[in-house]
Amino acid sequence: MQLDVGKVTIDRRPVSRVRSLVGGSACSSALPVSVVLMQQRGGLYVRRASATVRCGSEITVTNLAADEYLLNAFLKNGDFIEPIVVPVSAMGNDLDTPLEPMTPLQLSGRIHLGENIDSSLYSKLAFWLKPLRGLLLAQQRPVKPDAEGRFAFAFNRERAYEIELRGISPPYYIKEILYNGSRLAGRILEPNLKALSHSLDIVLSDKAGGIEGVVLADDKPLAGTTVIIASWPLQLKKGYPYHETATTDNRGRFRKGGLGPGSYRIVAATSAAVDRFQKPNELAWALGTAERVEIAEGSVASVVLDKVIFQ
Repeated sequence: MQLDVGKVTIDRRPVSRVRSLVGGSACSSALPVSVVLMQQRGGLYVRRASATVRCGSEITVTNLAADEYLLNAFLKNGDFIEPIVVPVSAMGNDLDTPLEPMTPLQLSGRIHLGENIDSSLYSKLAFWLKPLRGLLLAQQRPVKPDAEGRFAFAFNRERAYEIELRGISPPYYIKEILYNGSRLAGRILEPNLKALSHSLDIVLSDKAGGIEGVVLADDKPLAGTTVIIASWPLQLKKGYPYHETATTDNRGRFRKGGLGPGSYRIVAATSAAVDRFQKPNELAWALGTAERVEIAEGSVASVVLDKVIFQ
């Protein structure tokens, strides 16, 4: 692969050409723009080449093999980088298309603490929206709440995000998340891109629960085993079950804290089985037939796992 400023060569077979003018009302000639070409691979887009140009520049992508691509332009404005995405089907046809920045959306948020939680916790927290399509370079940095738990976050027009609240640890846990007044089932946010405003309320509690127990094989403790814990019904992230993990010690024991109340499925697996669980359907099947555990707020459930998935 060969890369020159404003020109990308993928391979030696000239199949199609994409020419674009980077501009629009949000553009300024003083602003740098990162242009990234991504190629589809197994449902994901893989970064292939990039260049940095100025607003008002014309770019040309040539010599594309027939495939599905995304041509992205990232306009940096302070700490925020806003993407412009143009789908490209390289099937032998030339394409002329504009790349125009869009105004980022603004999220107004607040973190609410339980009555027994000291407000000093705010200083340890940071909020972030992680895009589920994988364009991580398009996001601003995590933001910290103020002394009253309020924060503002600029985000782009992705269809789904994972909500991350960094710095939270047992005995604290996220009890509830409200988006525009409606309760989310988990930590996946699918913003209403037509909404006039976007608000997020995160409620914390200091009464986290947990699971502890021992893993046995032939009535003997099994060390180094991965224990997979998932809330039930399953919550999916990119089609993959959202879950927590713990590892058994040399006595076969494990403990996982920071869990909210509710129903969970739990399964023990060796490293060979964990590798197989990288396929979403495999893990979902294993959890669907796993042992069910109920956790009450502020309590720790105890289990004995004597059914281990070895491969």
